[in-house]
Amino acid sequence: MPGSSKTGEDSTSKRTYVVDASVVARWFIKGEEWEDNALKRLDDYKTGRVELFSVSLLFYEVANSLWKAVKRKYISKDDAIMAIEQLPILAPHTINFSEEDWKEVLKVALRLRVTTYDSSYLVASMKKNAPLITADQDLVKKVEGFDILELKDY
Repeated sequence: MPGSSKTGEDSTSKRTYVVDASVVARWFIKGEEWEDNALKRLDDYKTGRVELFSVSLLFYEVANSLWKAVKRKYISKDDAIMAIEQLPILAPHTINFSEEDWKEVLKVALRLRVTTYDSSYLVASMKKNAPLITADQDLVKKVEGFDILELKDY
């Protein structure tokens, strides 16, 4: 395949990335570390400069992040509701997993000692042959051999 998986680029298409909930939640919850970097990815996606993909789990994780932000009084209930209404409109393309992909999710989770939530993003990254962008520094520390870009550096 032409191009480099490190950059998510090839000669025939836009740059492609997989993003996890730690990136997308920053589109809605103001004041988070590296928020500006996350909003730049959103702008790149909305203007067609990049393609973003994720897994269906993203919706649950972002909704949970919004719930936590309300509980901690970082955002209002009304802002959280507006954000969840915008999520389906702004969300990255969803990657659907096959039975084999789900087996790989579990194998990766067991091998790396990460949650199946985290491993689903890693498997999505492999499936799309695209880097995973994350703000989850704990995940970055645990994985080796995966194409990961830390949000703080991007």
